[in-house]
Amino acid sequence: TYAGERGMAVQVVYMACNSYLRRLELLCGLWECGVRSYPDIGTFSDGRNNDMNGAYARWGRENTYTRIVRAIRRYQPEVILTQDVKGEYGHTQHLVVSDAVYTAAVELAADASYDPQSAQEYGVWQVKKLYRHLGKEAGTIMDYDLPLSAFGGKSAYTIAKEAFDMHMTQHESGHWRVPGPDQPYDSTRYTLVFSTVGEDTQGNDMLENIAPETLSNYHP
Repeated sequence: TYAGERGMAVQVVYMACNSYLRRLELLCGLWECGVRSYPDIGTFSDGRNNDMNGAYARWGRENTYTRIVRAIRRYQPEVILTQDVKGEYGHTQHLVVSDAVYTAAVELAADASYDPQSAQEYGVWQVKKLYRHLGKEAGTIMDYDLPLSAFGGKSAYTIAKEAFDMHMTQHESGHWRVPGPDQPYDSTRYTLVFSTVGEDTQGNDMLENIAPETLSNYHP
């Protein structure tokens, strides 16, 4: 919707992707979705832990914060979208990402005293809006059934499913899919958890209340 249809600059950041095959899959999937900016792929180890503290111990809390702060300062996003506060199905590294992105975006990226090296290299940055996936009372419901002209009239939901079909290693268990409305881990539901531009009222556009002149565009 944002990258392919609206031509906005969308930057995807991964903490971990240690499998060469999965890197190829994610590149193909992002291209299918219209993302033309090469993803920022971190070198953190991928794996499951017993709880969020264990996941932080695997990566290092400050290492995690610094990695995310540097990405925010480098790419200077107006809006950030991250994992569910419960890590969707409880994946402990998803929990860490949700927690760390909130801390980095709200408190640290705009603080020049934190990681002064990246502050000097990129400058500090204040994100205007931060969304988490899901939430008990998700205020943003995206309509992914609208036909998109950039994709020959296909819907965003159809494109997402086609992109996920390219992630063959994720299909080995047989139960992963792109969830639709009212399904577990519904891909259309988000919660605005931080904003410097006020609350959403329409609740169907993550760029609501963002001045158009501040947004970056590209033309694939």
